[in-house]
Amino acid sequence: MGAGGIPSGGVTKRIGRVGSLPRFGVKPNSRMDLYNVNGVRVQSRWYDCNGIAFRNRDYGETEFGVHDHVWSTYTETYIDENGIVKADIERGTEHLPSDYINYPSYEE
Repeated sequence: MGAGGIPSGGVTKRIGRVGSLPRFGVKPNSRMDLYNVNGVRVQSRWYDCNGIAFRNRDYGETEFGVHDHVWSTYTETYIDENGIVKADIERGTEHLPSDYINYPSYEE
């Protein structure tokens, strides 16, 4: 990550359904923003120095409002048959207040 939580690897936009963002195999130190078919941002996901997910922000209109999830910490990575760095991780189920200080999510 760059200064102030801004991803030094840049921000990528994708159109799709919630849950369709990759867990790994993306540009290191980046963020991916997911938009629905109507052009509304529904999720952001931050990736670490290995291109593995470590934080989500959900923007959907739910009983929780805008909220964050953290991904489990991993201790080992492995490279699959296609050369993608992977790790065994799971998204946390706790709905956390959005941390806009450390993880700003400006639309670009």
